[in-house]
Amino acid sequence: VPQANAIQNPRATHNAAALAYLGDAVYELYVRRHFLTPPQSMDKYNACVMAVVCCEAQDSLLQEVLKGKFLSQEERDVVRWGKNVVTAHSRATKRAGSAVYSGASALETLIGFLYLRDPSRLDELMTKLGFNRDPEDLPQGQSTMAATAVNTRACSMSTEANA
Repeated sequence: VPQANAIQNPRATHNAAALAYLGDAVYELYVRRHFLTPPQSMDKYNACVMAVVCCEAQDSLLQEVLKGKFLSQEERDVVRWGKNVVTAHSRATKRAGSAVYSGASALETLIGFLYLRDPSRLDELMTKLGFNRDPEDLPQGQSTMAATAVNTRACSMSTEANA
C-alpha cells in the first residue's frame, strides 16, 4: 500500500466522509492483495473480493473487532464519528439497512484515519481482520474474520440467487 505523509490529527484536517472515501480505497487494496494468492480464475477472485467489500461484510468485520479490547478509545471514537457519514448510496442502504451501511462507513473511516495517522497500526488492524494472513499458515480448523465474511457472504449470495 503506498504510504501517505503522516498526519498527526487527520480528524482536524479531514471530515469523516473524506476519511471513509480514502479508507474504502485502502481497504479494497488490502482485500485484492490478500486474494491474489493462490492464483485462481478471475471470476473466483472477483467473487471473493466482492464478498468482503460489500457493506454487509464490512459491518460484520467491524462488529467482530469491536467485541474485544483491540481498538483504543481514540479508535472507538473514530468509529462512532464514522457511523454518522451521510452519502448518496441509497441502493446499498435500502438493501442492507442504514445501520449496516453506517457500520461499513465507520470501518472505512477508521481505515482512512489509520492510513494517514499510523500505517503500522493499520497493518495490525488489517491483520486482525484477516487480510495480512495466508490462510494456509493458520492452525487446522482456524479461520480468519475475512474468511468467515467471505464464506458468510458467499452463502447469502447463493441463497439470494436461489430465492
